[in-house]
Amino acid sequence: MNKRYFIFLFFCSHFSFGQTNLVPNPSFEMYDTCPQYVNGINFATGWLSFRFTPDYDNTCSTSSLVSVPSNYFGYQYPASGNGYADIATYAPGLGNENVREFMGSKIIDSLIIGQKYFASVKVSAAYNAGTGMAGAGNTCFTNNIGITFSTKFISPYIVTNHAQVYSTAIINDTVNWVTITGSFIADSAYKYIVIGNFFADSNSIQVCQPNAICAYIYVDDVCVTTDSLYNETWIGTGVDIKENDIYSSLSVFPNPSSDWIEISGKGITNISLYDILGNLCFTKLVFPSETIKVDISKYSKGMYFLNAETKTKNINKILIKN
Repeated sequence: MNKRYFIFLFFCSHFSFGQTNLVPNPSFEMYDTCPQYVNGINFATGWLSFRFTPDYDNTCSTSSLVSVPSNYFGYQYPASGNGYADIATYAPGLGNENVREFMGSKIIDSLIIGQKYFASVKVSAAYNAGTGMAGAGNTCFTNNIGITFSTKFISPYIVTNHAQVYSTAIINDTVNWVTITGSFIADSAYKYIVIGNFFADSNSIQVCQPNAICAYIYVDDVCVTTDSLYNETWIGTGVDIKENDIYSSLSVFPNPSSDWIEISGKGITNISLYDILGNLCFTKLVFPSETIKVDISKYSKGMYFLNAETKTKNINKILIKN
């Protein structure tokens, strides 16, 4: 993918240009190289390994190791888009304490000391923990998965028993995506976001099946913003948490596409299409039950954001132009 898309703004709850997500490539859609093997987090544009070997999984991959939805660590569809990451959060089978992976990214702007921020990440437990490592179903689950921040890139990042946002509940849902959210006051001008389990084994709760090697989680839709309304939306997609009928009926086909798309859905009054820089590419008023056909053949390849307006809210979806 063209590297000119390295830094972009992704809008959290609505396409409100005053509120932006500080995390570049928050849903792991953009990549420099399509992953074909494990330890590929650096292929996801803007993302880095802060400890050991985080993985990058995408539908573009032809490898059973890092393909989507089926891969080395289990089976899961992305929370949004075509990609996600995965990391080990506990590894009793490797013979050492506090073995886990950390992944992170340099945020778009440094945090402002004294400013209140809201952070969120979607996670899902991987049920295999590596079919080649432990066998199907032999895995661990743990709590304390969350988000912390750093003023500089540190590798290897160490267990600190501290995180700005984390879950005290054990993450053991292998079917659904669980949203971990919270708020905090920035006490430093942090430049990097880091994701993982930052609490020592002795300070965490683990549930393991017999002969288990690791606890792994999938990671998607990361958001850091000053907008409290993010709690009411799926971070990274703008989807209402209740997954209401309006969103379920919103159809964008085909997606990805190279030539044209058709847009339809219940209760939509207006649609707008933006590029990753927030430039308006297309807008149109929608009549009841109307299907809109949009010619995108002349658009540049990359990610676009579709905003569908109803009488009560905005609904957003991602479009990929091949």
